[in-house]
Amino acid sequence: MRLNALTISQPHCGGSASRICVSPSLRQYVLDIGAELPRRPGLRHQALKGGDVLSAKRTRDERRHREEFEFTALAKESLRFCPKAIWKPADSTCSARTSILIAMLSIVIFCRNCVAGGWVVSSPLLLARRLALVALAFLIAGMTGRLPGQTLPALATVGAVRTLTPDQARQARPVRLTGVVTALSGWKNSFFAEDSTAGISVHRTDNADVKIGDRVEVTGVSNAGLFAPVILASYVRVVGHVPLPPARRVKYSDTFGGQEDSQRIEVEGVVHSARFSKLFEHDILLLKVELGGGEMTAMLQTFAGIDSGRLIDSTVRVRGVCSISFTQKRQFVGLAMFIPNPGDIDIVQPANVDPFAVSATPLGSILQFGQAPHRVKVAGFVTYQIPGHELYLQNGHDGIRIQSSSNELVGAGMRVEVVGFPAAGDYAPTLKDGIFRVAGSANPIKPLRINARDVIANKGGFFQESFCVRQRISSFWSMPRG
Repeated sequence: MRLNALTISQPHCGGSASRICVSPSLRQYVLDIGAELPRRPGLRHQALKGGDVLSAKRTRDERRHREEFEFTALAKESLRFCPKAIWKPADSTCSARTSILIAMLSIVIFCRNCVAGGWVVSSPLLLARRLALVALAFLIAGMTGRLPGQTLPALATVGAVRTLTPDQARQARPVRLTGVVTALSGWKNSFFAEDSTAGISVHRTDNADVKIGDRVEVTGVSNAGLFAPVILASYVRVVGHVPLPPARRVKYSDTFGGQEDSQRIEVEGVVHSARFSKLFEHDILLLKVELGGGEMTAMLQTFAGIDSGRLIDSTVRVRGVCSISFTQKRQFVGLAMFIPNPGDIDIVQPANVDPFAVSATPLGSILQFGQAPHRVKVAGFVTYQIPGHELYLQNGHDGIRIQSSSNELVGAGMRVEVVGFPAAGDYAPTLKDGIFRVAGSANPIKPLRINARDVIANKGGFFQESFCVRQRISSFWSMPRG
C-alpha cells in the first residue's frame, strides 16, 4: 500500500516540523480540513507527492526539533471501520465509538513504535512532545465524528425546531415531521402546524393544497424566521384529516414576550372594537379584545353571518393561533390571533342592544372604585375636537378626553352623548374606542378663569377643562397632529 505524506512546517516555532503519513483518502480529508481553517502568518503547508516515509539518521538535536507521526495503521483502521465517513462524508455519520477506536489505535501505534525503537525517547522534552502528538490524535479522532458537508439528523418534532437558537436555525437543519394544520396565515401558501410538542409557522416552496385540520407530513429545513424559528418546507404531503387539537387556555401574562407564538390557544376578554380590513389581500374582520392586562387583535378570516356591531362590549371566549407583532430586532410589541371560522368565538356575556340605553355616568366618577371593564355612557359639551382622533367634553367643572375614530364634525358647545371604554390616561381617565351622538344644540361655555401658577403647580385639577388665563406669551411652538 503506497502512502502519501503531509509535511507541515512552522518556521516561527524554531523550524520544527511534523510529518504525517496517511492514506490518499485520509490525506485528502486532512487537506480539506486545512483548506477550511484560517491560515496563520508564517505557516507553510507542503504536500509531498508520495512515497513511503523515509527513515534517516538524525542527530540528537535534530530529533528534538523534528517529529515523525506515522498514521499507517490508523489510516487503514479508519478506512475499515468507518469507510463511508472517509470516502462519502455527506452520506453517513461516523459514530462516537469509531472516533474512540481511532484514538485508541493511535495510542497503540505510539506505544508499539516506542517499544520497537521507532521513536526513541532521548529526553523528557522529546517525550512531552510525543505525548502532545498523542493528544493531537485524540483531536483528529474527535474531528472524524463530524466531517465537512455531513448531513445532520433530521428534527422530528416541532418542539425540537423551536428550541433552536436563531444562529442554529439559520444553519438550515433538516426537518421531517408530521402535524395538523391549525390555521392558514394568508401569506402566500404558508400555514401553521402543530404536533404533540408545539406549534410552528410553515413557509413553503411547494404548491400542495392543504386545509385546516389536514394531517400533513412536512419535509424541509429550519430557519430563524423574523421573530421565532420557522420551517421552510420543500415538500408537504396530506395524509389524512383530523379534528383540531384542543386550544390551551391562557392569560395575557402568559403571552407577554411572545412565548405563545404559533400556538393554538384560547383567551377570554371584552371586544372593544370591530372593523373590516385586508390582510395579504384577503378580507378579514379585526376585533380588538381587551384581555385584562393588555389588548389582542383577533383576525377572523371567515365572518359570513357575523354581526360585528353586536360583538362590541361583549365578553367573548376565542380560540385560534397566536401571532406576534415585533420589531426588526425581533422584539415583542403586540399580540394577535388567527381565528379560522366564527365557530371559534363564544359569547360569554352579550352587550346591550342599544349602548346609549343606559344611564350616564358623571365625568368625575370614571375609573373610581368598582368600575366594571365595560363601556360607559357620559354626556357633556364639546370644547375641542380633532376629527378622526379625539373629542373633549366638559360638564360643570369636570372634563374628559375621548378617543374616537369618527370623522363627524361637532361644533364647540354642542351637547353630545358618548359611550366608550374607561382607560387610565397620562394625567386623568379617558374613554377609548368611543362613539357619540349629538343630543342638543350649541350652548356657550364659560371658561374657568385660573392663574397660570396654579396650572404649573398642578393645583385645582384643571385637566381636560376649558379655562382662560391672562399672561404674557414669551414663546410658542406648534405640535403635529396625529
